[in-house]
Amino acid sequence: MSAASQRVERYRERQRAAGRREVRMFILDARSPVVRQRIAEQVRRFPREAEEEALAWIEAVNILDNEDADAAR
Repeated sequence: MSAASQRVERYRERQRAAGRREVRMFILDARSPVVRQRIAEQVRRFPREAEEEALAWIEAVNILDNEDADAAR
């Protein structure tokens, strides 16, 4: 086992001892032209009303800009 792989294994052991679990994920690469094209198509098909509803919900629950949340504290 190389020195680098030994360091990585010790790091992982320390993380596990601290109660952490390693998770590996594959996500879409937004730099890919194919992925960007798929995203653009999905955005074009997204209903405007649903977008407005989602944005209104985000604004309602946003604790940084929500005066009602400030008053409740």
